[in-house]
Amino acid sequence: MYAADGGLAGGWNCTVFDNNLGSPKHMKLKMCENRVRNPRCDVDEGTFSQYAGPVYMDNCPKTTAIMWSGGYRIIDAVRGSLCN
Repeated sequence: MYAADGGLAGGWNCTVFDNNLGSPKHMKLKMCENRVRNPRCDVDEGTFSQYAGPVYMDNCPKTTAIMWSGGYRIIDAVRGSLCN
């Protein structure tokens, strides 16, 4: 997973979730803004041979990346805010 921030606290962030396993996998990449109630989210989900994303979000987002193979989660990662 590659992430970049917009350079300012609360600015835009971008994330890409790479698939370097050599075959297409079902993947989900989600970024949600840092809010307790009704956070906005940007999601890219599907079967990808190279990468999911990019997804974009502001307000110090949390990122979730999941990859499945044969119905099992082989990657299930949550990363905190890029603003920390």
